[in-house]
Amino acid sequence: MKDAVKLFSIVNTLLVALVVFHIAFYFIASPILSDRLPIDTVIRDISEEEEKAESQLKKEWIEHMHQAAPGADWKSIEFDNRWKKYQFKLTALKKGGRGNKFVSVASGALTGEWIEKGSRNLSGRIHVADMDTATNMIYCGSSGGNIWKGNMDGTGWTSLNDNLQMSSIKMVDVLHHSNGVRLLVADGGDNFFFSDDDGTTWDTASGLAAVQDWGYIMRALVVNNAAHTIYLLCQQWDYVEWGATTCIYRSDDLGASFNEVQCFFSGTYG
Repeated sequence: MKDAVKLFSIVNTLLVALVVFHIAFYFIASPILSDRLPIDTVIRDISEEEEKAESQLKKEWIEHMHQAAPGADWKSIEFDNRWKKYQFKLTALKKGGRGNKFVSVASGALTGEWIEKGSRNLSGRIHVADMDTATNMIYCGSSGGNIWKGNMDGTGWTSLNDNLQMSSIKMVDVLHHSNGVRLLVADGGDNFFFSDDDGTTWDTASGLAAVQDWGYIMRALVVNNAAHTIYLLCQQWDYVEWGATTCIYRSDDLGASFNEVQCFFSGTYG
């Protein structure tokens, strides 16, 4: 009887040790868990001059990647291509298609539905935001070029422009007017976007050809008046006097079109 108890005790001890070993191995060596752990933060100790030099090298590298014919603006060409692609996807969605998540290549021999997943070790930030007081919904413009909509409690976040990136967003405004609601977005590039169906479809404002030729939008605001006047502060190029100018644009049709109001030479007025 004593030998049986002794044997049971030994076996029980071995089983406990084996369980502990497996648990420890799982938490220490399991690739599934380790993949979920954040990577170490790397802080680079470089001077401001070195950072500027690296930034300049990056710009030169990007320019070198986009070699084009003399006089061709590759940035405008890329935007036109993206806009045509967006219109194509939009047409497919209206016809009942699945948009950009469904991919078919090799004449249909290979198909797949893709679901985007964010990276676990990349951070992001919000540039601008607006709250629709009529619905208590929040609209944000992110650094990645997306317009996000969510609830006040931080739930239900949805991207409203997965098929169309908006760079360096400067303004997001939910504008209630007599005929409905218009979502306004000024990006830091050279486009002013608006949507009348909460981001399902987007359009661009007219009248900004000079800014789109050479320049960008610096700031935007909506005046709290009956007409909901919109002003843009932009930089563009004066090809007659040959110099950069800072210009004010105005819209009286809820951002569908803009007219130039006044320009000042940047070299003179800053």
